[in-house]
Amino acid sequence: MIEQQESAITDPRASLNNYSNRQDSSFQYGDPPKSENNNVSKLKAESTDKIELTQLLDDDSYDVEEADKKYLEAKPTCFLLVGKPGVGKTALARKLADDWHAELINLPDLITSNMKQKTEIGMHARELLVHGEAVPDQMIARMLDIKMRSPEVAHHGYILDGFPLVDENLMKLRDQMDTMKNWPLPPDYVINIRIPDNDLVNRRKEAKIDPMTGIMYIKEQYAPEPVQKTVSHIEFINKN
Repeated sequence: MIEQQESAITDPRASLNNYSNRQDSSFQYGDPPKSENNNVSKLKAESTDKIELTQLLDDDSYDVEEADKKYLEAKPTCFLLVGKPGVGKTALARKLADDWHAELINLPDLITSNMKQKTEIGMHARELLVHGEAVPDQMIARMLDIKMRSPEVAHHGYILDGFPLVDENLMKLRDQMDTMKNWPLPPDYVINIRIPDNDLVNRRKEAKIDPMTGIMYIKEQYAPEPVQKTVSHIEFINKN
């Protein structure tokens, strides 16, 4: 009997079976029963629901000051217009800027504005243009980055026209995308204006540019065709 008991104790399989048959082993080693875990999770869920309900009750949707604060802290809406030259991006950009009260950013206007304000980069651009040289793409990207970080853009948003640049010889598209990623306010909407090439050729052939403002006008704007008025004859028939 003694030898059998010693062999049973020293046998690892027997000790493993004895350990698995003890149903209360987890509780003896300090782990709480499963029922207590469920109660704790229910209490946590109820406390979370109470906190969310309290936050909803504290938010007064009719508080004018709170509504104004949320409006001022909200991100302004920003648009990016892309398309072929002469497709009508600038005209649409001006319309959107008026309707959304956003900052209109056009690359030629941006260069002109820097020269009029006599900024350091604007004066450098003026010297290049006076000597018949083109404004480098790095300088344009620098002007655009300064504009994107201005207070008026941070408050009103922007309507960007003319960027990314279509000509790959000026600035690679990948570099332009990297520049856009570094802006504080990325565009919320990208509007791609498409037009068949034949229609675009006809549109550009009849277009005229104002020498004072540099704005391009299509034929429908400077010489619209007269609308033919049709007068319908109305007869009144007396049935009496």
